[in-house]
Amino acid sequence: MIAARVFGVGLFAAVVLIPLAHLSLFAIPGRVALVAAGVAGLVLAVRERRRPVGTVVEAAFLLFVVLSAASVLVSVDVVASGRAASKVLLRQLVLFLLVAGLAREGERRRSVAAALGLSGLLLAFDAALLWAGETRNVFGGLTGRGLDYNTLCMLLLPALAALLALATAVQTPGGAAAWGTAAALVTAASWATFSRIGWGALVLLVATFAFASRGRWARPLAAVAAGTLLFLALFRDPLAYLTVTDNDRFLVSWEEELTPEMTKRMALRDVLTMNSRLEYAWVPALRLVAERPLLGAGYGPETFAKVVPRDRRVLFHEHSALLAVAVQSGVPAALALGTVLLALAAGLGRPALRAFVGSADDALRAGLLAAVVGVHLFQGLGEPVNGRQMGLQLAVVAGLAVALPRPGGAAA
Repeated sequence: MIAARVFGVGLFAAVVLIPLAHLSLFAIPGRVALVAAGVAGLVLAVRERRRPVGTVVEAAFLLFVVLSAASVLVSVDVVASGRAASKVLLRQLVLFLLVAGLAREGERRRSVAAALGLSGLLLAFDAALLWAGETRNVFGGLTGRGLDYNTLCMLLLPALAALLALATAVQTPGGAAAWGTAAALVTAASWATFSRIGWGALVLLVATFAFASRGRWARPLAAVAAGTLLFLALFRDPLAYLTVTDNDRFLVSWEEELTPEMTKRMALRDVLTMNSRLEYAWVPALRLVAERPLLGAGYGPETFAKVVPRDRRVLFHEHSALLAVAVQSGVPAALALGTVLLALAAGLGRPALRAFVGSADDALRAGLLAAVVGVHLFQGLGEPVNGRQMGLQLAVVAGLAVALPRPGGAAA
């Protein structure tokens, strides 16, 4: 009983604190919570005789972790890669194993989903406080503590998916209203980041949930939300509101990284487009992958900036989830992560297409599918959604998907 309580509280706290894990104030409590959950989880796993379910997701996720860890050994900066692996990769593995192995009961799954949803609400509240204190992104929208606006949006969206699932699954009007209000607040915060790829992911996430969910109110409400978001995305282009001051401020922040020639030919509008990602991120990254295809240049978010010369790049990372993995840990690791994402989409999508009886697990399945499609597949095309806090969220999403029962009753 004590082990179960420690596990539940520790895992809940660890998931809630994921978006703030990079801040020193929350880093230690988050790690302590995860260690406590890990120790208690090990006791529970032995007591309950838990074994791997044996899914493609589990095998591919573990292969991704192993290959990423191996890339540390051949890294261009072994110390930095080792430090990054201890901060993210190890925690990714522990979170995935704990959720996938021990959240197979409905109450535990709902607790993890609630923690994921509340983490987004906490992050949105903190971003709103920063905005009120005039700490804003270059477009005047929301930003986070130590987070750019794209990253903030990426962290909010999986939480939104969990909140939509909880609002749909709750049977009492009061509970549905509470979770629905939280979902509306996180939706508003996601839009207020003014992240254009985030807007696209937001619309796709809500639309996917509307399609997958057969709840009485889920489809009409989600369809209205998707239509509203699409309208806002079409008629509120943040680039149209940039001023010379915005551009100068943005470039000054990169002054040490830019060569004089780059500064002359660059503008903020250029940096924030897909064309800039192609020229300044994807092409240099692909060249690096061609040079080191097997194990990459070393695990860690700083690898790209360290290896690619400044005269061949402007952006500080690869701006693509799979390309980032290929650069850091090699093509096999990228294929393993791609397998995880595709297996998640297929495994969550097939039951949602066949039947939806309105259970809490069906609602959670629809929410997880929305997160995978909107964030990890779509937004991952232009942003590294597998790194740092986003990687920890992916471990939780994948773990929940594995822990879900199949429509026939067995674990997924």
